[in-house]
Amino acid sequence: MTFKNKMHLIKNAIAFIISMVLNPFIAQANTYKKTWNDAKGQHDVILIVKEMASDELQQVSLSGKGFINNQQEWTIHDFVKDCPVDANITINPKSFENIDLNKTNNHYLLFSYSISCRGGIDPEDIKYFAYQNGQKYTMKGEQTIIIGKDKFGGERKPSVSSNLQKNLSLLNYMQEKWPIISTYNYNIDNSAK
Repeated sequence: MTFKNKMHLIKNAIAFIISMVLNPFIAQANTYKKTWNDAKGQHDVILIVKEMASDELQQVSLSGKGFINNQQEWTIHDFVKDCPVDANITINPKSFENIDLNKTNNHYLLFSYSISCRGGIDPEDIKYFAYQNGQKYTMKGEQTIIIGKDKFGGERKPSVSSNLQKNLSLLNYMQEKWPIISTYNYNIDNSAK
């Protein structure tokens, strides 16, 4: 190895060590996007899950925005901060959809995610959202976990926002999807990773 190559390696190692001292968190981000058109115009949605970890702590955040015709219609922010075990926010791809539920060409956006700070195989909290015309509808509950033939978690009934209770067609749709989006089957889902 030439002297020049050795000096280059040393400079890179020093730069890496300095960056780790100045910014001890290692960051990673996942982005989810959706675009569609309906009677209201063009809808653009972006959800970003950002994970940061150091040797002792983890944190994860969710930021999301919905736009209609380039005008911001809604935002969402959630996070797990300073978690000493495993911090998690995971968007469920089975739930990320836009639907014309009432056949009026005015779509709902729906998505759910699991969120937790846990150190083992424990049920996570599930948050399920729908947005339409700037209005947010929510359903929140506990994850059901299946390992082998064993099933646990999900015993408590999900809580539903008051405006979702008044929107029966959307409530029925979200209740039908709840078992799908709130269940993590280690026999299937873990093998897909």
